[in-house]
Amino acid sequence: MPPCLLLVYSANLRGRLDALPRLVSRARDVRAGLAGWLTWVDLGGACAPAAWECAATEGRAGLMGLEAAGCAAAWLTAVDGAGFNSVTLARLRTRASLALAGPVEGLAERAAWRAGPWTISLGWSADADLSIGVLDAGQTPYWEPGTRTVWLAPPPDLMGWPALGRACIAWEEGGGRPRTVEILPALGCDGARPDATVAAAIEFVREEARHYQQARLKGGADHAAG
Repeated sequence: MPPCLLLVYSANLRGRLDALPRLVSRARDVRAGLAGWLTWVDLGGACAPAAWECAATEGRAGLMGLEAAGCAAAWLTAVDGAGFNSVTLARLRTRASLALAGPVEGLAERAAWRAGPWTISLGWSADADLSIGVLDAGQTPYWEPGTRTVWLAPPPDLMGWPALGRACIAWEEGGGRPRTVEILPALGCDGARPDATVAAAIEFVREEARHYQQARLKGGADHAAG
């Protein structure tokens, strides 16, 4: 059987960190029985100003949560980057193990990582075995063999929860070229049991967000008192 890579992808988390332990469980479900590798990429919208964790961390909480959940790479949209300042972006680049790319000042247009024996790039790269392009919501995902690029669109919410998109890539025997790419229906996470380890990591992310929130409030009070 040719080697296989299952690419799972999320989008528009919008600071809903409690969805991440469920998404991890759902990814584990689809990984079961697969003779190959799995990698997870986020297509943008990880944070939203309305989520207090995002407001407290200037947009970092969603990415911190994705990293804790084992996500390999994240695309930052212009909306994601609107709340970042130079300090925030520097913290992301130095602290996060996530591969980060997107149309945000200070970020590269592409970022690469390893998945099994292959190099995957978020954003097109001639050096990658497989590149991932990001479409707008509602567009139809498709495979572009000539550039070895799979174009993915953010999966819509299912039952009020962020969904997990799926693409199954079969590779040529003994080579680094994808043979077939199958875009599978997205899966909801509403019925998934939260992964306990990831849930604990999310609480750590929230604790850090509370620390930043309290420090900011204290700074404001000190400034007012002065």
